[in-house]
Amino acid sequence: GLCVCCLEIMRCFFAAPCGWIRLVCKCLPCALPELCILCCSHDGDTRMGAIERLMRLSAAVVPRTLRALQLATDVTKRLPLLRKIHLALSGGGVEACDAQEEVGGGEWFWLSRLPGPAEALHQSMEERKLVMYIHGGAFVLCSPATHRAITCNIARATGALVLAVKYRRPPDCVFPGALDDVIATYRRI
Repeated sequence: GLCVCCLEIMRCFFAAPCGWIRLVCKCLPCALPELCILCCSHDGDTRMGAIERLMRLSAAVVPRTLRALQLATDVTKRLPLLRKIHLALSGGGVEACDAQEEVGGGEWFWLSRLPGPAEALHQSMEERKLVMYIHGGAFVLCSPATHRAITCNIARATGALVLAVKYRRPPDCVFPGALDDVIATYRRI
């Protein structure tokens, strides 16, 4: 729990210590209201405004190394408790679980009153309502976990089963590996 969280934060920090210190000292005090909006608001326009303001605040001081940025965005997927907290704060009514490697990995989201992935994937194609979400990050940053707010809202708005796809990223995987992963997932589901 707490030890894993501290370890992940330390790994991220030591990838670019000067950049993270600069970011925290200059941006965090101004960013707290925007972070609260991101955690608590369900309104898309309000959330996008908060994201834009956060990007403007952090653009000049964020660490510039790929590894530091990847570790920062990967913290959310390494701490399973964050998914439970996010689902609780997002207004309820949405369930989530890890997607198995048979479909390429990632995270599933669905409305609590509807069948989950195990049942829905056995429905005929005509009955199945499925959204495959390819998260942002230019095939370099982020993960399905960093886009939970969006995927929860898609599940809520559409009533569909949502698969947030996991794909390999550089430097561990070269182009077009991420794109190949997404296409393979599409073919599997």
